[in-house]
Amino acid sequence: MSPGGERFNDKEDEISVFNIPGHCTSQGIQAGLRSEARCSTRSNSAAMALAIRLVPYFALVLAYMLGFDICHGYPPQTITAAIVKASPVWYLIAFTTCLKKKPPGQHSLNAFEFLIALGLLLSSCGDVTLVWRDSLFIPGMLFFALAHVCYIVALKVKITDDKGKDTHTDLFVLMGTCSFLFVSSGIDSWLMAVLVMLYTALLFWMGSLSFQRYTSEKTLASKYGAMGAACFLLSDFLIAVQKWKCSLPFSEFIIMVTYYAAQLGIAVSTVSLTTKLTSTEDEAVSSAS
Repeated sequence: MSPGGERFNDKEDEISVFNIPGHCTSQGIQAGLRSEARCSTRSNSAAMALAIRLVPYFALVLAYMLGFDICHGYPPQTITAAIVKASPVWYLIAFTTCLKKKPPGQHSLNAFEFLIALGLLLSSCGDVTLVWRDSLFIPGMLFFALAHVCYIVALKVKITDDKGKDTHTDLFVLMGTCSFLFVSSGIDSWLMAVLVMLYTALLFWMGSLSFQRYTSEKTLASKYGAMGAACFLLSDFLIAVQKWKCSLPFSEFIIMVTYYAAQLGIAVSTVSLTTKLTSTEDEAVSSAS
């Protein structure tokens, strides 16, 4: 063949090489857009169904916050106040165990759901006792400590790898140590100081595992769990500051808002929200191929 023919063939090969990726890229973009639309529709439907199931929870929270004027102080130390305060968490127990939508083929609670529900039950016992915040503060703290033990074991069951473990452990150990040292100067009892130290260790261990789970899974459920843990850290830190360091404006209101948000995030972390941020890309690649 002549040199010109060779150049023509080379050019033709070059054109074909560049045409094929362009065609694949077009298919990939179209598949990605269709996949994204399907994911968006499914996510919106799931979010709407979840929101509807949680309407009674928000109603119970409002009933407590408005019924006892939490914006301006503590609730009265009565059985009625204790029941109304714990009722949102009791609803979350029902949500976790039987009201939320279960994945196909699952007809009973798994270990993770059972432990989260048990932790919520123990938390509600803490809610009731802490209405009598002066005389029953230690029993209330012990109930919440047991609740965190349940959350810790649940997260240990759920986490399948050690991704992000070292980073989160070091960060939360530092945060927990600083938090305890800050509030411990105002504690005048060595017994209370020991109890607060142990409780702080459990609280921040739970927080560390929640963020480790999110780093490992990158799912909506694990994200809600991490957000719930963060709210729990803030709520309990404010309780400690209010009790042993200084008075805070609207402290009970802020503490209860962050507390109810914390338990909500932990309960919703049991829902089968497994959509990952990269799912659209994965579907697009598989469709194009």
